Amino acid sequence: ATYATDATDATDATDATDATDATDATDATDATDATDATDATDATDATVSAADLVIATADGRLEVLDPATRRPKGLDLPGVTGLTSRMEMSRDGRRLLIVGRDGSVRIADMVTREFVGDPTATGSVADVDVVLSADRCDLAFADADGVVVWRIDPSDLLRAACQVASRNLTHAEWAADVPGLGPYQQVCPDQAAANS
Repeated sequence: ATYATDATDATDATDATDATDATDATDATDATDATDATDATDATDATVSAADLVIATADGRLEVLDPATRRPKGLDLPGVTGLTSRMEMSRDGRRLLIVGRDGSVRIADMVTREFVGDPTATGSVADVDVVLSADRCDLAFADADGVVVWRIDPSDLLRAACQVASRNLTHAEWAADVPGLGPYQQVCPDQAAANS
């Protein structure tokens, strides 16, 4: 009976050691997978959609990973200045709301991997409640004067810019101000053509 107990104990100990070794190996593999793209100590914030996992790092990088494999997925987003306090993906995963600890708000287009416009200042460096509407056309946040709602639909922004300018851009303005939009075009159909 003593030998059977010893043999059982030895088997249990071996099984436990094997299980521990297997668990350790799995944990090590998981940890390696997670840190291949980003050092876990470097990540300051993260958000996920069905298609993308976005990790903000302490040095301002916004890395885009596959949520299932945690491996890099295409191009990263442009970096940000300072730390993020919150990131939130739109329901359809096409827009990413980024709130900085300095109170700035940015929106990134996950398809083009570019920011939509310049950062918006909320006037607060405290925790800012910011909401992106389900249709991705409105951004709302609270400031000292109440609730601010920004219409951020690109077609509305274009229409507003045309109303303010009361004309199309000149070739020189296009080249200086919006070179990333491709070759010159008149984008204000209801406005007069600009003199070059």
